Amino acid sequence: MAIDYLKRAFLITGNKNYKSHAKKILKTINTDSRAKNSIEHFSAAFSKQS
Repeated sequence: MAIDYLKRAFLITGNKNYKSHAKKILKTINTDSRAKNSIEHFSAAFSKQS
């Protein structure tokens, strides 16, 4: 859920620090075992965008 809030904050403010923080969180979780439509997969796509 934290990643989803970071994504929303980024979309509202445009502050790229939110995206950087999301990347740090994603490095600590294993998304391979999650469903392809899980929030982690959507968030991973968000944090990889430039």
